[in-house]
Amino acid sequence: MTMMLLAVISLAIPSTFHNFVTAVTIAVSVIISSFNALTLTPALAALLLKPKKESQGPLSRFYRWFNDVFGRTTNGYVSWCGTFIRKAGMSLIFLALVAGLAGLLGAKLPGGFLPEEDQGYMYAGVQLPDASSLQRTSEVCR
Repeated sequence: MTMMLLAVISLAIPSTFHNFVTAVTIAVSVIISSFNALTLTPALAALLLKPKKESQGPLSRFYRWFNDVFGRTTNGYVSWCGTFIRKAGMSLIFLALVAGLAGLLGAKLPGGFLPEEDQGYMYAGVQLPDASSLQRTSEVCR
């Protein structure tokens, strides 16, 4: 909102003052952003990450199941990543094979949605004065 107001105001003021107002606006927004990042965001994170007591509602069983499945999935992903990191040579070979396969498939598949006979044309717009003849238009287009 402030930037929109400054944009409207800056239409009627000289360039030097406009540059000054823009610099002040950026400086104030950096100060506000820094205050938010250093104080409000950690406080909100502390509220969100505070341990919660076990819920007893009808969805608690679903939440427990979801958290268990999500935890197992995360642990499995981390173990796979650890395996690939320990076997970096094999991972690079696998990556090269996948990249080569993607290149081969990309070369064989069509390059676009348009058929071959519709490609290869270049269109241009020509603006001539009113009542120009067809011969004059043909000469300009060549």
